[in-house]
Amino acid sequence: MKTIRTLLCMAFAVACGNPQGGATLEGRVDDGVGSQKQGLSSTELGGSGTVSAASKVRLMRLKADGSLELVTEATVKSGGAYELSAPAGEKKLIVQSLDASGGVRASAIVEQTGAEGSKTVVAPMSTESSVEAEVLAKLVASGVSLAEANAVDLRARIDADTAAAVRASSDAAARVKALAEAVAAAQRAQLKALAEAGVNTTQSALFDAQLAAAAKLNVALDAAADAAAAQKAYDDFVAELHAQAKQTAGDVKKASRGERAASVAFRATVTARLKVSGQALDPVADAAVRHAAGLEARLSTAATEAVLTAGGAASATMTAYASASTTLVASLRASTSAAATASAYATYRASLVGSGNVTASVLGSYLEVNAATQATVETAVAATVSAQAQLDTALTAAATASVKASQAIDFDAWAAAVVGALKTFDATVQTQAAALTGFGSKADVAVELMAQANGSLRIVEQ
Repeated sequence: MKTIRTLLCMAFAVACGNPQGGATLEGRVDDGVGSQKQGLSSTELGGSGTVSAASKVRLMRLKADGSLELVTEATVKSGGAYELSAPAGEKKLIVQSLDASGGVRASAIVEQTGAEGSKTVVAPMSTESSVEAEVLAKLVASGVSLAEANAVDLRARIDADTAAAVRASSDAAARVKALAEAVAAAQRAQLKALAEAGVNTTQSALFDAQLAAAAKLNVALDAAADAAAAQKAYDDFVAELHAQAKQTAGDVKKASRGERAASVAFRATVTARLKVSGQALDPVADAAVRHAAGLEARLSTAATEAVLTAGGAASATMTAYASASTTLVASLRASTSAAATASAYATYRASLVGSGNVTASVLGSYLEVNAATQATVETAVAATVSAQAQLDTALTAAATASVKASQAIDFDAWAAAVVGALKTFDATVQTQAAALTGFGSKADVAVELMAQANGSLRIVEQ
């Protein structure tokens, strides 16, 4: 009888429990958009009314072609809470909330089920979690292997504003596809940039290293009493991912280079895919660009702080830099448009290396620039600005060649082009060390400051 019952459960894929134990998933359906600052219907992406509409939940296994197969299902309790039996030790599943007619109302990624007999908390099903789940499925459907589809990194790259813009759009499916391609491009570019820095890894390995951070995020979101608590949960999540990136890369500079390439590829891809000639930037692209800039800025500023500290910067220089980086992060978080994001970064860049006059900048403070050395330093800065212009030209050309309307993207070639352009920029900036030899060991730190100031946050428009 037990064998027959098990076979029936497998054949009909219904919630027959776990005759051999298994694990348990617990979570809740939420009416919210999310908290991190479609032939697909907007009703499938969570939001207001989702809790009252929820009738049952089902656990779906993501297959190699991006399609889903039913694993098990359960009823939703009063208030949207649920408990769901699940196979132990599986990764990259999706849980869905269904209404009484069987329509999908919301979903969330299950990064990993626990061991036999354990309970795992799933992120609350919101608009944000629903878009993340849809993007993960589309990412795999686009040709990225299930093993290399990093679901934790994906969650970091999609915030509540981006998800809300997807839900509000007239064609959510097109926006999900664009985001999936952007994530694929980012993850491939990150690996190539790390390899260029001598760090060979895979997105599968990065995913496994990031699972603990995702589990903490899910627990914190489930327990969050308000939006502020949920936002703190996301901030802690991103901080832990960046700490893990630093550990994987060996230092924050290499981690920053990886995120720089990922961010460029992500922003350029989503912008190009959703661009309509003669029209303003698509709301989904605008939100995605802003969020990506914020992620990159956190690692870029951390790398700059680290190089100043290692270079023995004076207290006054460190204070000036702390002020500039704090202002940047706050401005990026408050930004409501890609244009405002670019403006915030331009202000930061001026604080770092000056704008026409280097003396009042962080770089000027670090090098203790005076009347005798000012022209030399400003010439080096000008050369770096010229290299930045060449970088933008190269990235724009690469994006035009790689991201074409209605054509599949060769993610390896696109990532190689991004990393190649950035490598050329870095090499050009490094040549300025020769002009700054009069500053001794400070020359290398100065070069890195100029590289971070002018090589980060390149927003590619087409």
